[in-house]
Amino acid sequence: MKIGTLLKTFRELRGIDRNEFHNESGFSRSYISAIENNKKENPTTNVLQMYAKICDVRVSTILRIQEDSERYSWDNKETVKKVGEALYKT
Repeated sequence: MKIGTLLKTFRELRGIDRNEFHNESGFSRSYISAIENNKKENPTTNVLQMYAKICDVRVSTILRIQEDSERYSWDNKETVKKVGEALYKT
């Protein structure tokens, strides 16, 4: 799964809409959309840190799930969503 799709999944799992994320992050709505639609394929460390902070998850966890999703061919958003839901339950 591409990183932008994963970041969007974490945002949605936390119940944060794009408008709220925009308000909390200071990123423009168009920039958030470009990231989450994988038009910006390599988000900066600052972007990852902001998603991690707002979504209450570690950057290392985001990167690990993204790596695992590629390794195990988790192209299905539902699989990643289940992993994220399990993460938030702990």
